[in-house]
Amino acid sequence: MATGLIPYAFRPGTDSTYRRLPVVGPLLDDWLAWLRSRGYSELSIRNLVVRAARLCRWLQRHGRVISILGRSDLRAADDHFHGRQIEVAGVAHVLGRFLAERHLLRPEAEKPPTRIELQILNLAEYLREVRGLSPQTILGHCRRVRLFLQFLRLDERPSALGRVGPVQIDAYLCRAAKTNNRFSMQQIVASLRTFLRRLHAEGLLRDPLYQQIDTPRTYRLEQLPRAWPWDQVTALLRSVDCSNPGGLRDFTLLYLAACYGLRSGELVRLTLDDAHGLAENWQLLCLATGVVDERGRPPRLHDLRHSFAVTALDRWYQLGLDVSSKLPHLATYMGHVSIASTHYYLQLSPELGQSASQRFHHYADRLFTPGGAP
Repeated sequence: MATGLIPYAFRPGTDSTYRRLPVVGPLLDDWLAWLRSRGYSELSIRNLVVRAARLCRWLQRHGRVISILGRSDLRAADDHFHGRQIEVAGVAHVLGRFLAERHLLRPEAEKPPTRIELQILNLAEYLREVRGLSPQTILGHCRRVRLFLQFLRLDERPSALGRVGPVQIDAYLCRAAKTNNRFSMQQIVASLRTFLRRLHAEGLLRDPLYQQIDTPRTYRLEQLPRAWPWDQVTALLRSVDCSNPGGLRDFTLLYLAACYGLRSGELVRLTLDDAHGLAENWQLLCLATGVVDERGRPPRLHDLRHSFAVTALDRWYQLGLDVSSKLPHLATYMGHVSIASTHYYLQLSPELGQSASQRFHHYADRLFTPGGAP
């Protein structure tokens, strides 16, 4: 972003410890160029290299052939880090793609698929051909079901799947609940239901276990969107240097989100040159201007849309307008399917409650003042 906050290109020096890493070190410059060609930001590139050091240390400790990696090595690392440090598991994926494109992965004899892999392949085909789900949705279901099958130790115990029952399912869900919130648990339960429904339909399970799994309860208004005070939004807009094309681009995108309520997805679909460049330094801009929450975290770009809605409602309150009659107009403008989604914004800001209270007192004073008229 054109605010003087553009991070320098991440290039470790010749004496850097990253250049002494096995596999990654000798190919570091090529890997950095490959990451930039794929659109990774400098901050993301730095994080990938730092986490690659952790990945290499784990591979060395576990006796992997570190001089030349194979897919099995990276798959083992992904399995290990997925439930512990998901960001390191992501490095294994990215590094594997790079090594595969450069034909640098160790050749490995094709092994017959394991029992878990066969179940995952069958599930993916069912979701694709029968349910018609998108590839990304299928990937999520398969990843969650794979963890369940690993919990059952299906590869070591071939009969485990046929003998699965409520006890095993409850034990797995209790373990998963230790590292997942209720919203994530809903996805895990949905994937298990889908998998068990298919097994029951194919006669592999006698009982319809998918009907016996209760999903965690979540409630409307439980997680309200965050609306940032307008003075902080204004500070963000003013911090952008508009003296060059990059700054003008960034200011335009921020202004459209804050003053016209565009969604973040609508912003990135605009036909502006390099519209994705805004996300690269968004966090740095927020930190530099002090726009953070009570935990020191910067807002999401989408939060500017919420600030737009709350500011509009607060302005109507201040003007003494009938907000209830205005809500349908705001809902239509913001593209909400239901006015209930727009009604959430009434509860997002203390200023709205204060404005409503002041307006009520103004109305009540006239009722109880001698000679006053409602």
